[in-house]
Amino acid sequence: MRTRILGKGALVAASLGMLLTATFGCDQSKPKCAAGRGAFIAQYRPVGGPPSCAALKGEVIGFATYNAEGSERRPNLDVGSIAMQSESLGLLVENAEAADLHDPDPNNKPYAFGLFSTPEPENDFCVVPTLTVARQNLPAVAEDEEHEIHEQEATNQSYEWRNVRIYVTPSAYGTQFTADLTLTTNGVACQYNVIGMYPYVPCGHEDPADPDKQVPDDGACEAEPNVAAGRPTGSGINPDFPTRCDPELLACTLTKDTIPALR
Repeated sequence: MRTRILGKGALVAASLGMLLTATFGCDQSKPKCAAGRGAFIAQYRPVGGPPSCAALKGEVIGFATYNAEGSERRPNLDVGSIAMQSESLGLLVENAEAADLHDPDPNNKPYAFGLFSTPEPENDFCVVPTLTVARQNLPAVAEDEEHEIHEQEATNQSYEWRNVRIYVTPSAYGTQFTADLTLTTNGVACQYNVIGMYPYVPCGHEDPADPDKQVPDDGACEAEPNVAAGRPTGSGINPDFPTRCDPELLACTLTKDTIPALR
């Protein structure tokens, strides 16, 4: 599975050199609001829309944290923001761009962007109440095998994120989140409650009985290495997080419906 985290140039344009640097004083001051940078796995639980909405169980969401520019062009750690982009929308944009096709409206962006409501977590949570809408209106793409361009129908898709809550403590620094999402594709709107975890770890392996089939492997989610099982390194997931290999997403996910999800 290819992972497209944050559209080409999209987040870079938000401002290079303004990435969050976590700083901790000798007195163990509270961490600043931030999210794990990179790929989260998000589980979608439908709460509105047609029955077809239930078919989408989740996907990879890319996160990045930024800070406003402060004095002497240094990051202002008291003004933080996040950008979020789905892998699936990123892949649609990437495929269209390979064919030199783009959304005709330059104001539409494939990522959502919003400000933290506080510089530091309150009761271990940082909140982004509202974000800009991630939206792309892409023309149809014809297949071009020579240039590895896939056929793609015309797609008008938007992600409207609200109430993003990120769990931020020194031991779990922005690596779990919840949110409300309205995902609209070609006029069909689906509402979801979302719970997500960082990092995204695929956990499917080849079925010995069927090489074309992937089956879940809970062992791939373990934080500790298991050389005997062919895992010389751990998953990279916080060992305090209860996880399993989701049989449909074939990714390691939290086993609880609320955060903080801890053992």
